[in-house]
Amino acid sequence: MKKRLFFSLLSIFSLYCFSWFFFGPTGSSNETIFVVPNNQEEFDVVQKLEEGAYIKKNGVFTLFKHIFLLRSEIEPGGYQINGKMWAWDILSKMNGKPDLVWVSFGNCLRKEQIG
Repeated sequence: MKKRLFFSLLSIFSLYCFSWFFFGPTGSSNETIFVVPNNQEEFDVVQKLEEGAYIKKNGVFTLFKHIFLLRSEIEPGGYQINGKMWAWDILSKMNGKPDLVWVSFGNCLRKEQIG
């Protein structure tokens, strides 16, 4: 009975350490707006998240993104994130609607062109 309890506690502790190492927060508490541009051809979201120190391991986050992201691409716009968010929190934030959206106005005619 004691061995079973010991191994179950050891496995829970090791699973927690594993998840903290790969998916845990980075520790910076400043809340910023992470901007995903309209033109995403040259923009790598996972690499920019790692450069901004919001995630720890970009390879694991990429795998996590391909498994759990419901849409094929992240919507362009601004997302409020901070370093105290776990990888799952950041992914669920990116899976929803952005906090700030891009607004673009089309070309309109001048008054001289109308008349």
